[in-house]
Amino acid sequence: GEVAVRFDTYAAIIGQNSNYLMPGQELEITAGVGAFSKAAAPVVTIGGQTYAIGAEGTATAKLPGGGVGSRTVPVRITYTDQEGKQQVIEKNVEYKVGMANASIALDEMNVLYVGYDNIVTIAASGGGDDRVQASIAGGGGALQRIGNGKYIAKVNSVTDDCKITVSVDGKVAGVSQFRVRTIPQPVGTVGGFASGDNVNAGAFKAQSGVGAYIKDFPLNLRYTVTGFTITADDPATGDILEETCTGNLWSPRAQNMVKNLSPGRMVTIDNLRAQGPDGRVQKLPSLVYYIK
Repeated sequence: GEVAVRFDTYAAIIGQNSNYLMPGQELEITAGVGAFSKAAAPVVTIGGQTYAIGAEGTATAKLPGGGVGSRTVPVRITYTDQEGKQQVIEKNVEYKVGMANASIALDEMNVLYVGYDNIVTIAASGGGDDRVQASIAGGGGALQRIGNGKYIAKVNSVTDDCKITVSVDGKVAGVSQFRVRTIPQPVGTVGGFASGDNVNAGAFKAQSGVGAYIKDFPLNLRYTVTGFTITADDPATGDILEETCTGNLWSPRAQNMVKNLSPGRMVTIDNLRAQGPDGRVQKLPSLVYYIK
């Protein structure tokens, strides 16, 4: 005879994790029919996309909340009833994305840098500093409170999705998203001259050593040269003179080499190393100068 469809699984029809979100938060929608047979599972579309039915007979979608304002997500459930007829349930899930009540600002840039103490200023309405909690997710981040409304954010991996969340009394007041980037490699310089420059002999002789900096970088980071090797040809003998210097200044022998430079000679700086604000020592590209 005719086989009857037996309903053996029960679940809620449509639910959402919240009807009020803050910027950066996700909306989670769960949809299914109140009773159905596993032999005739419903088809669930949320926001125009079909989602798989789970073991509990529901489909779950996690969607970005979007911008500030009232929003609607259409949900459509198609299923077969006990009479074998196809039925459709349509419903709009409504929610609102509110304005953040917290200010989260980087003191220097809108980018978090790996290996750098990124200073963050946080303020939230509706609560004093003792009621504010801040957390960071993404980029291997960690927050350290250093004073009223002031934090140090440390990150260790590049990402476009690092979020700082601020809560007041356990309720989210604001979420801000940041990019995480590595600090560019610094370059060496003698007297501010770039490698490959033709430098007047008098200008080169006026320098006392080698420096390091990051060109066109917004953060004022200090790099200290820890050592280098300077070479120059000896016009009297044709030999190549070489001197290894510790620190950023010419050694006495290097001073004598620089003092005797004349037009037409070439100077190279090799094995150049510099220490950055994070304490790491990096090997930098070699420098070449042509004396004129």
